[in-house]
Amino acid sequence: MGQTRSEEEHRAIYYVADVLLDSYPYNGGTHNLEALWANLPVVTRSGDQYLSRMGYAFLKSANLDVGAAWTWEEYTQWGVKFGRDAGFRNAVKEHLVKSKQPEHLAPLWNPKKLAEDMYEVFQKLLAK
Repeated sequence: MGQTRSEEEHRAIYYVADVLLDSYPYNGGTHNLEALWANLPVVTRSGDQYLSRMGYAFLKSANLDVGAAWTWEEYTQWGVKFGRDAGFRNAVKEHLVKSKQPEHLAPLWNPKKLAEDMYEVFQKLLAK
């Protein structure tokens, strides 16, 4: 796909896709957040570098335990599962919709909770 003419056209892509296959080793970032906000499932390949774990961190912060792979085989398996299993894909989409509702707000969409969690991590690191 080429460059889009507008932000609206760019974001519309997320609503016609079935799944976002995240890049490696520089994953996560804006595309993941836009996809997750549009309730689009994400498949990401995590690695040793911190930049290759952003996609994984976003999925975990959205309270998702699916779509994160640590090997290329796993990455392919997730992609095939999302591509072939509409029920599974729709369940993840429903989870993402629910994760933005106030009573189920995931840390990814809750900056105050995210800051509190990060503060706790930093406190634990400082104690070591």
